[in-house]
Amino acid sequence: MALHLDPFALNEIRERFLIVQHDFGEFGDQEGAYYENEREYKEALIRLFHELFPEDLLTGDPAEQADGIVRCTLALLTRPIGASRTPQNLLSWRYVGFLRRLETAERQVFARALAGLLAGDRPSPERLERFNATMWPAFQRVQGGNPYAITRSLPTLFLMLQNPIRDIYVRTETFNAASRRLLGRSLIENVVFDAAQYRAILEFAEAVRQKLVEWGWGPRDLIDVQSFLYVGTISDDTLDRALAARGR
Repeated sequence: MALHLDPFALNEIRERFLIVQHDFGEFGDQEGAYYENEREYKEALIRLFHELFPEDLLTGDPAEQADGIVRCTLALLTRPIGASRTPQNLLSWRYVGFLRRLETAERQVFARALAGLLAGDRPSPERLERFNATMWPAFQRVQGGNPYAITRSLPTLFLMLQNPIRDIYVRTETFNAASRRLLGRSLIENVVFDAAQYRAILEFAEAVRQKLVEWGWGPRDLIDVQSFLYVGTISDDTLDRALAARGR
C-alpha cells in the first residue's frame, strides 16, 4: 500500500521549490537554476566517485589497500568539482575530519566496511546496516557521544553515488522536516541508522517520486527526489534570501 502524503504540505514544498528554482521546467533540463545549483555538481561527484573507486580497489584485500581507500574517500569529499570548482557540500566537513583522525587499525576496519557496503551481494539496506554496525565504535571514539547523523549521511552518500536510481542520500535535517510535514511523523530516529529505517526512507522517497512523475516533472533518479525535498524544506530565512536575490 502506497504511503499517503499530505497534499497541502506537498503543495507547500512544491511552491518553495519553484520559488527557489524560478526557471524550472523539468528535471531533465541541462540549464537553469536547478541544474546549476542542485544537479550539475552531483553529476560531477558521481563521475569522480567512479574514477576514484574502480572495482578492483574494493574487491581486493581491503586491509592492504586501507590507506588508499581512505585517501580516495578524502579526495571524493574535498576535491573541487563541477563548473564552480568547489568541493561537494552534501557531507559536513566534520566527517572529513573524522576520516583524518582514524587510527591505523580503524582505517583497515573502514576499508573493509566500505568494500562490504559497495561490493557486497546483499540489498543495500542490509549492507548499510552492516557498515554502521562495523564502524560505530570508531564513530563514537572520534566524534564523541552518539553521532547518529553520520550513520545516515556517510553510507547513503556512497550508495547514492554508486547507484542513484536505487539509493538516496539521507540528510538528517531534510528527511526529518520532509517526513514530519508529509507523513505527520519523522522517519528519523535517534539511534544508529539500520536497514529498517533506510527501507522506510526509500519507501517515502518512492512515494514522492511518484508525485513528481504525476506532475510531469520527469525525475530521473533519487538525486532529483532528494534535491526536491532539500530545496522544498529550506528555512524561511533561506527562502527570503532567495526572493531578495531575485529582486522581489
